[in-house]
Amino acid sequence: MLLDICINDRCIGVAAVIARGDDVLVDRAALDAAGIDATGVTPEHLGERDFISLRQLNHGSTFVLDRNLLRLDLKLRADRLPRQRV
Repeated sequence: MLLDICINDRCIGVAAVIARGDDVLVDRAALDAAGIDATGVTPEHLGERDFISLRQLNHGSTFVLDRNLLRLDLKLRADRLPRQRV
């Protein structure tokens, strides 16, 4: 499904998302575009895309999938946020 991706209450765009039990897989390209480092996480290739498991990426961060608002909310710890650029 296509959902809005919001990081710490700031929506960054739309991404392909797959809900699988208590895990959510997110299109790696969307995470890369958001500046979220997925180094060390093995992507799962589905169709023509690589997906990253948020359970593997998490490192103490949390996520909530809201099917009514068609939105995936990620709450990242400060050390997991994308680096700021000047």
